[in-house]
Amino acid sequence: MTGAILPTAFRQDPRYYQLGEGSFAYRTMYSASRIFLPRGDNRQREFNFSEILGSALAAGISTYSYHPHADRTLGTTLSVWGTQLGTDAPNSFGQGVLAGYPAKAIKAQAQPD
Repeated sequence: MTGAILPTAFRQDPRYYQLGEGSFAYRTMYSASRIFLPRGDNRQREFNFSEILGSALAAGISTYSYHPHADRTLGTTLSVWGTQLGTDAPNSFGQGVLAGYPAKAIKAQAQPD
């Protein structure tokens, strides 16, 4: 829903483009801005309606389809929605921040001394 249907309806590009160059602070700010302000089909920045509304719709569908009747509340739906947004955002955010980080440095940090 957030990757095809709503981006088409709102004419938004759901892909995330890594910056790859610039300071750590600049890449961090760029990544944070792409979560809420992606580019549309017209190449202008706009609010990410497809991700926010798509996640809300998916949370509502899953809450009222899979949760027990006693758990079908607005609070549960908002909790599921927050979890979805909370897991999607760091994924793109981390990709953008690490895009310009040298791969050798990442491998060196991963290997114990």
